[in-house]
Amino acid sequence: MNFSIGDLLDNAWQLAKRHGILLAVYLFVAYIVSNLFVLPFYPSGYWEAAMSGHSQPLVLTPTYYFGSSLNFLVMSVFSVGLVHALLRMTRGANENIAFSDFKLPLSVYLKYIVWQIFYSFIIGAGLVLFLIPGIFFGARLSQASTYIIDHPESGLSEAISFSWRVTKGQVLSLFGLFIVLAVIVLAGLLICCIGVCFTAIIAKFAITSLYIFFHDRNEGTPSSFDYQKMY
Repeated sequence: MNFSIGDLLDNAWQLAKRHGILLAVYLFVAYIVSNLFVLPFYPSGYWEAAMSGHSQPLVLTPTYYFGSSLNFLVMSVFSVGLVHALLRMTRGANENIAFSDFKLPLSVYLKYIVWQIFYSFIIGAGLVLFLIPGIFFGARLSQASTYIIDHPESGLSEAISFSWRVTKGQVLSLFGLFIVLAVIVLAGLLICCIGVCFTAIIAKFAITSLYIFFHDRNEGTPSSFDYQKMY
């Protein structure tokens, strides 16, 4: 049974109309804050060089990589809380994102960060080497990160197993969905930065709805939206 991209987008749009503005502001603030953390670690003269188009030599300095790593860690914390909130909202909760969404075990944050690094490496290696393997593994493993947050007690192997199982035979459909979502997010550029944040929230709601569709079909628990029409 395949999912319907149209129904996912419709559900994402309905959720975004209720929660999207505040979440878009949250995403924008998260981006600003994460970058403020790394600015002190950028090499001296980085921005002057970047403005003149000569930033590459500075990019390869240890301080730049340290700053980028700090940026990744801070943004990962913001992402975990956001995904936790998205799961609640997609399942029917009316409350918007709150501090309680970050009250997860430290192990969840560590597993999420480790998985994001591993997942990025797999996709990057696959795309660089043969392209198709990157798309294939990216699609088959796409549900693991959300599973880690949805099931704090689970291990990485369980999350990988879940994603591999529920995405069997869905690679082309997932690839099509990701293309559509990329177009939607990029369309936000037409209405400035906050527009990108809002379209990114629509995409994130669609991805979360897809995860719940896979999860509920696999686990046999009811969803907050009518995923039966997605068959």
